[in-house]
Amino acid sequence: MDYQFNGGQQPSMFGKTSSNITNSNYGASMNGWSQGQTGTMNYNPMAQFGGQNSQPMSLGQKPGMFDDMNMGDWGNAAMGGIEAASGLMQAFNGWEQNKQAKKMFAQGQENFESNFNNQAQANNTYMRDRQVARNISSNGRMPTADEYMAKNKVQGI
Repeated sequence: MDYQFNGGQQPSMFGKTSSNITNSNYGASMNGWSQGQTGTMNYNPMAQFGGQNSQPMSLGQKPGMFDDMNMGDWGNAAMGGIEAASGLMQAFNGWEQNKQAKKMFAQGQENFESNFNNQAQANNTYMRDRQVARNISSNGRMPTADEYMAKNKVQGI
């Protein structure tokens, strides 16, 4: 089966089509697709804000862009400002959270070092006491506590 471009008047492989898309549940056609001016590049972006100049704007030129703004336009402008302020607040909060995370990391490192050094000291005290007891019970045949600790001491950070 050979399908042809459907201009909206004939049935197609997709069913009935119409150039009025609001009245069709089956699809849309390409009728009236390029009914505007074609081939022109004289688009003035300030025209949508009320600027009447057809020439590009230069620095220092006052376009009158706030002259014809209605309440909806002011509301949209206000929402843009609110969204910008919200973005700035989120950036500030992220910065503050980053500072807090760095402080917490530094505290964690300090806690680890303190804990490690305390464990090393407790272990060394236990080994020294044990070696003193061994030396006494062996009538001096075992190394003294100082000799043993010089060889087996746990070093802290």
